Amino acid sequence: MKHETSRLDISGRLKRAHARMDNLLFQSGIRNTRKLPLPDFLGIGIDKAGTTWLYEVLDKHPEVFVSHQKELNYFDRDIATKSLGLYSDNFKDGANKVKGEITPGYAYIPLDRIRFIHVIMPNVRLILLMRNPIEQQWSFAFHQLVHIAGADITDESKFLDFFRKNAFYKSGGYTGIITKWLSVFPAEQLYVGFYYDINDQPKKLLCQVFNHIGVSCEVDWGSLPYNQVIVPPAGPEYEGLDQGRGVIAPRHRNSVSFMPDRYRLFLRELYHDEIRALHDRFGDKVARWVW
Repeated sequence: MKHETSRLDISGRLKRAHARMDNLLFQSGIRNTRKLPLPDFLGIGIDKAGTTWLYEVLDKHPEVFVSHQKELNYFDRDIATKSLGLYSDNFKDGANKVKGEITPGYAYIPLDRIRFIHVIMPNVRLILLMRNPIEQQWSFAFHQLVHIAGADITDESKFLDFFRKNAFYKSGGYTGIITKWLSVFPAEQLYVGFYYDINDQPKKLLCQVFNHIGVSCEVDWGSLPYNQVIVPPAGPEYEGLDQGRGVIAPRHRNSVSFMPDRYRLFLRELYHDEIRALHDRFGDKVARWVW
């Protein structure tokens, strides 16, 4: 057992060293990415803001190829152990299509990784979906703490601690995320969409995304599940299903409908300044978030 652990440790260190060297060669320009089928677009987030819905709709667009698994987590997690070549293998079946992936965790990656993305994919199109942070943070906490961890909704200390310490809050909310990405990429490469448009005007939202990534809006809308409620397969009723894909859930109950008032008030105070700053930036698009 001890020798097996030692071999695994050595193997892990070798993988990390290989991945680090591989990425350094690309970053320094010694190797180029011309022969790698890298993405043309990245969905960078965020959690519980419609990324699963967007992924499943894009998957049905005839001009788009998305990775077979929604969240590849390469730039936020696996970059330390996997080479860029292995990552690009996820897109090798997307020849002659606009290729991409959606990983909400990319919203929070450090600046040096954003710079690395710019080096290897300088023209990549970026997509960020935003949701009222009060609703988004509650929905995310409910998913993580109740669905996944089995916590009780009345465990106030656990929820409040989660609100204060998760990546979204520590990153400075949407303002911090957008500022960080736009310090590296030009503004025209970042599309910002709004969660409520999934319900209010999904075709308009999707046409904006399609135009942003360079594919046609003239599609057979009947073949796209744009008017469906599509969620991650969380909970025992979805056991055994592919956890990397969304599921159509017409009877899905939005957790915001039963958010306890004490959590709503806490989040309202926590994100008061952020929402005001977003209103200054986006105007009427976030007017409904302001109280």
